[in-house]
Amino acid sequence: MILLIDIMVLKILVYRSNCVSCLYWNLTIPHSLIRIFNSKKEALEKVRLNTAIKIDAGGYRICIVNSKDNLYAVQDSCPHLGEGLHKGTVNYLNEIVCPWHSYRFNLLSGEESERRCKDAKIYVLEINDMGVFVKI
Repeated sequence: MILLIDIMVLKILVYRSNCVSCLYWNLTIPHSLIRIFNSKKEALEKVRLNTAIKIDAGGYRICIVNSKDNLYAVQDSCPHLGEGLHKGTVNYLNEIVCPWHSYRFNLLSGEESERRCKDAKIYVLEINDMGVFVKI
């Protein structure tokens, strides 16, 4: 018997050695919202324009960026060699630039500008009256 589980969308696939049929369930697991700031004002005070900081949320290292008066969240570890993107710079193209090898990641899509490595994971931020939340 084989059991396969995918974490983001729970998929359970069960095979039996003497049976051609299989059981398949597709259950959606809701994403977690984790408050990272109590208000947008607090976030903008802690993350100045065109800078980035690292936060730990739900066991994930996330780079929070303030670019063009908007907040963005991207994985902190550079997909190329793992350096913290929060140590990098923010450019006028709305990209975070890795401090080691200058790989540039778009803050909306996570795409590396020259396709030299895999894309960075982007996290959704939700901002409301209760604070700033990151969706894990």
